[in-house]
Amino acid sequence: MSKRVGLAFAALLFTAGAASATAMAPPTPNTSLDVERHLLLEASKKFKADDSPGAAPLLKAAIASPAFAKLNDDQRYIVLTTYGTVLLQTEDSAGALVQLRAATGFSQADGAVWSLRFLAAQTSGNLEDALLSLTTLGQRWPEALASLPDESIYYVARDTRTRRPLASGRIALLEALDRADWTPKNIDISVDHLWMDLTLALLDRGEADKAGAVARKVVDPENIADMRVDRRFDPVTTKDPAWFDVGAASERRMQFLTAASKAAPDSLAGVTVTARLLLAEARTPEVVALLDGAIKRTQAEGAAPFTDQDAELHVTYDILSAALLLQGRDEESIAAMQAGARLREQGQTNVSQQLDLGVRYIELGRPDDALAAVSSVDLGNVSGFGRTVLETIHAMASAAKKDGPATAAAVSYLKAHADDSPVNLVEVLAVVGDDEGAAQQTIKLLADPLDRREILSLMQDAITPDAEPEFDKALRRKIVALRDRPDVKAAIARVGRIERRPLLGDRL
Repeated sequence: MSKRVGLAFAALLFTAGAASATAMAPPTPNTSLDVERHLLLEASKKFKADDSPGAAPLLKAAIASPAFAKLNDDQRYIVLTTYGTVLLQTEDSAGALVQLRAATGFSQADGAVWSLRFLAAQTSGNLEDALLSLTTLGQRWPEALASLPDESIYYVARDTRTRRPLASGRIALLEALDRADWTPKNIDISVDHLWMDLTLALLDRGEADKAGAVARKVVDPENIADMRVDRRFDPVTTKDPAWFDVGAASERRMQFLTAASKAAPDSLAGVTVTARLLLAEARTPEVVALLDGAIKRTQAEGAAPFTDQDAELHVTYDILSAALLLQGRDEESIAAMQAGARLREQGQTNVSQQLDLGVRYIELGRPDDALAAVSSVDLGNVSGFGRTVLETIHAMASAAKKDGPATAAAVSYLKAHADDSPVNLVEVLAVVGDDEGAAQQTIKLLADPLDRREILSLMQDAITPDAEPEFDKALRRKIVALRDRPDVKAAIARVGRIERRPLLGDRL
């Protein structure tokens, strides 16, 4: 894109010089237009030389000059686009967004410039503009989606879910992604929830046939199990019961993952996604064998590394730890989680693995170790959700230690930030013995269309592994008791149902 912008920039500026000379003949030396032309020509030279920091102040001065308005539309469009590109390259995303937003106001704006605007909006944290830009791309230049990072597209589609004022705009984006048949290249990015949300929106509009087609894009058996127990999905799940059978979905998914792994044997993502499916089915010996083999490959001298090893290896250890836990191999489970926690995550301390290690100690009934595992977590380096996981660990460890003040402090934080992780709050309230609070929170979540899916999933019956930790057994008993309360049972019946699924339940 930069090369393309640079060529257009240079070509238009040189023709601008000739046109201006003709229009002004004979030109007056050192006029504002002469100065403008000089600034832009110098900026063009620096841009072509990959000197974005040097080009930036020249372009800023040129755009601020009154003479900028005397350039024609083509020239102003290219200058604005170039300046936006330069600011992106110098990591001034917010400044880049201002220029690129102006550039997309010209009729000449194409998918490439709208892509730049999207990237500027997304990296600067302007979620509303990122949504608008991405939707425009999907509607007008769907082919441009392939040049954008899958993660960037996914995060915008995911993170706008709870922004209620953006709800209609988000559905427009999901429709555009559906029409473009967009699918992430990385199979470890699950977009099932996007298609589930679009299915519901289409059903609300009475477009059952379209909803059924979109619903078939949901591939993970756990998500299909969630659709089966949510009455909102009944028009599609009951119409096509064979497709929405959880066992059949597992077989389809395994066939796809087997083929994908064979086609890309150097991708660790294929291994981890397959292991996650096997774990969901409690096929722990297969999980351990598969992941042990992958880890040995990463450690073997002279072995070809996985192409996505840096991004996926910590996930490998996480899944391995869960499988070992369910085999009763507690110390090996901890060792695997510790190995993952020592890895870097996107060049930074692996906070998510630190939190997961704390959770693992909670499951094993080792509250002191849990607190020690998360004691060095940098609060400035965790998301809102991550902070709720941290406080969940604090609450459960403190409750196990019968430390009332510490438990109350953690619970208080979780209540004040319930929107960041509403179901975690239900589990914590159940563990600390606040049955009434857990019931009220559950009923509230069941009534909320945005939170219903996750809380309904928590209520379901699932496979219970033989070596399930005592903590998990106790938590499951508390959830069943919560589910059996008359008020909670009535709330469930209004919106869903309880089924026994041939999968492990959601783990803490």
